[in-house]
Amino acid sequence: MSAPGTVRQSVNTKSNWRTPPHIFEYWDSRYHFTLDAAADEHNHLTHHYLDEKYDALTNRWPTNDMIDWPRFYGRQVAWCNPPYGKGIDRWISAFIREWCHGYTILALLPAATDTQWWREVMRSASRIYLLDQRISFINPDTGLPVNGNPTASACVAWHPISYDVPPPFVDPVHIPPP
Repeated sequence: MSAPGTVRQSVNTKSNWRTPPHIFEYWDSRYHFTLDAAADEHNHLTHHYLDEKYDALTNRWPTNDMIDWPRFYGRQVAWCNPPYGKGIDRWISAFIREWCHGYTILALLPAATDTQWWREVMRSASRIYLLDQRISFINPDTGLPVNGNPTASACVAWHPISYDVPPPFVDPVHIPPP
């Protein structure tokens, strides 16, 4: 799920713009996601997903004893492309909360380096991947990519490590188009 904003606003006015498949596949081949933390029955990218009813912002995310994770032997690795815009700071808080409880999280976020929530990302993230191209998110009504995204993007990783978190590594990343 992703990005309402004026450019990415769907006719149905929901913030359910989809991640382009090649973006998700690139990261899934590296992280092997077990959970899509911001999805619905039409756009989830993993077998297990959290929808608006579950409310991933306020509820703890499922753990090994709640869901059968046979393929990954208990590793909890979440992908999240949260709705962009107001409220993204609440997603950052949820990522940090779940990271502290053992989740590895990779979130596709706007690279809004001038915001308060981005400063929290810089204080807490394990790694920040700055994408070298603007993403053409998938319109949920047409299923087609839409050009004209006005915002640069980053994939931000939180890896469960000790609480002495070093400054995040920042890496430029090029994901070849499909």
